[in-house]
Amino acid sequence: MFGSSDGMTEGRERSALWRAPSGAARHGLEVLVSALGLSVAIGCAHEPKRAPPPVYAPAPPPAAPDDPFLRLPAAAAPVSPPGWLDLTNPGEPKSGWLALERDKGAWSERAYLGVTAYGVLLLDLEQGMRGLAKIPKGNLSAVMLAGDGSTVLLANDAGELYRAASLDAAAKGEFELVSTLSGAELWDARGKFVVAKGQVGDEDKLWISQDQGKTFRAGPTLPPEVRKIVVRRDGVMAVEVYDFKIWVSDGWRQFAEAKLKAPEVTGEAREYLSERGVLRRYGDAIVFSHGCPQKTLTKSMWNWVDSAPVGAFPITGWGGESVEKELPKVPTKPAKDVSCPGVSGLLGTGGLGRGGVYSLAASEPRLPSGKRVAIALGDAACSVADSEERSDTYTVMGTKGGEKSHEEKVTYRVCKSDAKLKRWGSVGLVTSTGLTLVPVNAGCHLESVSNAVGLGLFACRNPAQQSVSLGVVGAAGLQSEVSLPGKQVDRVHAHTYAADGTLVVEANLDGKSRYFLRSPAQPGAGRWHSLPAETIAAKAMIGGRALLALPGAGGDPHSLNLALDTPQGLVPLPSVAVPQNALSWAVTGDGRVKLWLHPRLTYMKQKPAPGEAPITPYWVTKSGALMPAEQ
Repeated sequence: MFGSSDGMTEGRERSALWRAPSGAARHGLEVLVSALGLSVAIGCAHEPKRAPPPVYAPAPPPAAPDDPFLRLPAAAAPVSPPGWLDLTNPGEPKSGWLALERDKGAWSERAYLGVTAYGVLLLDLEQGMRGLAKIPKGNLSAVMLAGDGSTVLLANDAGELYRAASLDAAAKGEFELVSTLSGAELWDARGKFVVAKGQVGDEDKLWISQDQGKTFRAGPTLPPEVRKIVVRRDGVMAVEVYDFKIWVSDGWRQFAEAKLKAPEVTGEAREYLSERGVLRRYGDAIVFSHGCPQKTLTKSMWNWVDSAPVGAFPITGWGGESVEKELPKVPTKPAKDVSCPGVSGLLGTGGLGRGGVYSLAASEPRLPSGKRVAIALGDAACSVADSEERSDTYTVMGTKGGEKSHEEKVTYRVCKSDAKLKRWGSVGLVTSTGLTLVPVNAGCHLESVSNAVGLGLFACRNPAQQSVSLGVVGAAGLQSEVSLPGKQVDRVHAHTYAADGTLVVEANLDGKSRYFLRSPAQPGAGRWHSLPAETIAAKAMIGGRALLALPGAGGDPHSLNLALDTPQGLVPLPSVAVPQNALSWAVTGDGRVKLWLHPRLTYMKQKPAPGEAPITPYWVTKSGALMPAEQ
């Protein structure tokens, strides 16, 4: 975590700014990365000016001879923070994206309902995003998909069940009240069945409907302390109680306890699992989702068999389009592949359907008053024949005793670069008054949409023009700010940002990492500026400037060359000898530069081992030497 006292803030680092070499296994300089996502747009402007050959700005006035510290000059013309900037807490800015509650959503073969802080998102897996459901009345307690998977059912805390014949009808608010179950708390629906668990007096009650909720009858007696209920298309039900035990019934017979081993977890792990539960339903597959292999209820209702890991709830952690499997079926025998990779998506949500694909990004729930933010609702579709397999490798850091850092690989499918899309999707623009769906321009293969302290940015590629574009999301559409030649763009995010809205953007363009400076003051193409290609890391500073870390002279792995990129040109700063891993850096309110070093660790959040040296801060002096600083 890092920040500064002058209101300048940066993102959260996930790896070392600089890693000291250690034999043949370590070499070169590593990139500083941030957890804030940024995105890009469709392009109309011009290619940002490349740094080489650099234009050098006038040198800053010399500091007092008795002042040993390197001090960065103040901005020549500071600008007022733009309206979109949210710096309510400079040390840890709130992003304020759309809040998706994954466990409360519903998914069928034809649709996905996403419960958010702004309403229920309606996604047709063939036709794309249909909008927000107009909730009829009361506080929402459950969303369900019945019939062929496109009939929308909404239940409120008064036990009222509302029905819309289709997603489009739900978007128009065409709901009808079909029944009322006073005291109903837990719901599920599949096909013609709707089940609800409620409390009457001191006793739990089960209600079952076989006509999509029009009429209900009392079901068999429930076990005590039921926390979740699911139903299959054939009427088989399962409930979970608070000690992780599962009970099953076909709706007519009494519930019987399943022969499943409860999770052996204690402490915080048990509390977490208690909140989340272990019972899941994906299509008609009822899954005991703990341990490896997972267990799935067979058609006989009495047996559970090993099943492959079910990632059937919508997940995608990668920008652009991806292609998923169909909903799992009721198994008749154990699965052959029961490996458990345990892959989760970026921020937890997203997904795709059989006839198309989309990306739906979750975020934090708070949205500052008056601020606007974009969230990914790209639902562009291609056929499976126009898709291809892609793999990503990432590192899982070992942080506890006995855990080792290791690499994991995830394989998924994406639309081919030249695929003809069936639809171009949309992007959600969140404001203090709600959410608006903004259509994606034809020709833009949307790659990512994210938030930079209140500003929605996006990236897309245009295969026909062999270009990629970056820009912002506005109420009228995606507003392109810069167009670059290229075939592929990914990992576009806000590397760092400053108090006046200056952003350093990192993008992976055609497999090469590049940094750009986005100024909040200058409109049009001049708003974007390309930083030197060899930049290791860059820190945004007010006034459209950036502090750069460049490789040492001759590629010396034991040093960094610092420089200040300004609208007037590049200002050279001292070369700094860095004998250890540089985990983080900061600029204080009076312009001093601080580095945090450690001989082994590469993350600020990591903790030194017992007896190991602590993470140590150092000031950078005018000569480039490091001076120990107070913790």
